[in-house]
Amino acid sequence: MSSLAQNGSAPGEQADPNFILNSCRDIDYRIEATSSFITRLQTLRNRVGSELDQGTIARDLANIASESSVSFKSLINEISSLKRMPESGSPRNQPQIGRVQRKLKGQMEQYKAKEMEFEHAVRDQMRREYRIVNAEATEEEVNAAVPNAEPQQMFQQALMTSNRQGQANTTLNAVRQRNEAIKKIERDIIEIAELFSEMENLVVQQEAAVVNIEMKGEEVVENMDKGVQQMDTAIVSARSRNRKKWYCLGLVVIIVAIIAIVLAVHFTSNKSDDSNKTAAKRAVIPGTDFTTSDRLVIPGASFVESRMVVAGKDWSEEKAVVPGADFTPVVRKWKKFIA
Repeated sequence: MSSLAQNGSAPGEQADPNFILNSCRDIDYRIEATSSFITRLQTLRNRVGSELDQGTIARDLANIASESSVSFKSLINEISSLKRMPESGSPRNQPQIGRVQRKLKGQMEQYKAKEMEFEHAVRDQMRREYRIVNAEATEEEVNAAVPNAEPQQMFQQALMTSNRQGQANTTLNAVRQRNEAIKKIERDIIEIAELFSEMENLVVQQEAAVVNIEMKGEEVVENMDKGVQQMDTAIVSARSRNRKKWYCLGLVVIIVAIIAIVLAVHFTSNKSDDSNKTAAKRAVIPGTDFTTSDRLVIPGASFVESRMVVAGKDWSEEKAVVPGADFTPVVRKWKKFIA
């Protein structure tokens, strides 16, 4: 885990709004990892009564004591650093800090209980070892020598009344190492308990900053409510605007349809009028060919659209020339039938 000082912000400032939450999650994982110390103590306790090389047990116990002390102290210091941050008192962060603090406390209590079980197992082993160097000792003598005596004092008393001095010296060295490791664990547990007590009693610093953060949080909530209201208003306005667009589009379609109908009726009416006018300019006379109002068709002569031509006669611009007859222009303006 990165150090709390590496957050990239000065004391009292916090660059990452999720820094405390992320730190609590990392601390939670590391608390889970301390379960290995409890497991190792249990394994060591089972070895006390069955393993002859008590020196190995003493060394393993010393390693557990050293590693557990470093781990628990580091976790306590990091939780304390989080509690000193002004943001630690916010409703978002405070429950998470409290959760990892309670979890660490429970883990430390389990470790302490397992250490006490190990110590009782060691005391029982010391009673057996005392009988090794002083086989004639009574139960009362063993009970009086083991519970509170130092290993040196206990075995010196046994050596005075025993002939097994070589075995006693070997046992004494193993017991001395093991006893020193147990005492180290006890000292570490006391020191860790004191640090934990200080952490529990730690008051969050910079109360003014905490109050300011709470006020800012209330302002954020208020602004969010206003933003939601404005969004609702904007949605209603957008829907109204869309409806008006559809209304305008429908109106345009109706106007275009009306114009198309009017134009269609107009052109149809003009064609009908043209047909009527063309029919009015023509006259039909039974027994004669059709003539227009400004042209004359003479029986036996071919009709020409723009002028009259009589066979064997020169063409005239304004009249038709008929052999032996004077020209009389004829203009007809209406239809006429001759019986």
